[in-house]
Formats: sequence, structure tokens, C-alpha cells
Amino acid sequence: MPDSQIIYFNNVSKTAVNALAELTHSPRLQEILTPQYQTKKGGFNMCKGLDEMIQEGVQKGILAGKQEMAVSLSAMGMSVEKIAKAAKVSEGVVRGWLSGNAG
Repeated sequence: MPDSQIIYFNNVSKTAVNALAELTHSPRLQEILTPQYQTKKGGFNMCKGLDEMIQEGVQKGILAGKQEMAVSLSAMGMSVEKIAKAAKVSEGVVRGWLSGNAG
């Protein structure tokens, strides 16, 4: 993306953010209309907001993969302790996954 477009999306008006949220049917875009994303020029940093949403999605995907792996390893007879070490999460998290209480 050319630098001029990156600069543009770093200071998007409230009206434009609202329009994008309406057009995409994505209420999550409304989260960008918070002081955390407001720029000194009075707009909102769409790049930062979308980057954070993408990273959140990636982290959720990684966690879902770990949960799936935990269930498979448990079915193969691996202990909760070893599954927790392999997934790099607590034993309590693994127990929650295995009991169907993901979290």
C-alpha cells in the first residue's frame, strides 16, 4: 500500500468509521471510535484498530488449535499435565477444555 494511503487510514473521520461499520455490518468497527484510537488531528487510527482486531483473531485461532490438540492428545491417553506443557497453558485450562468449558 502506498504511504499516502497508510497516512490516510491513520486519521479517518468518525463519519467514515460509522459508514464502514454500517456497510460491513461489523459492530466491532465501532470499537475504533474510542479515545484509544483517536488521533491528535481528531480522527481515528483505522490501521491501529484493525491491526489489533486481526491480532486478537489470530490469538483466538491459536488458542482454538491448542484446544483441539488437547482433546486429541487426551483421547490418545496423554495426561493433563503433559498436555498443559505441550500447549503451554495451565492444567486448569486443559481441564476446562476437556470438560467442554472452553475459556
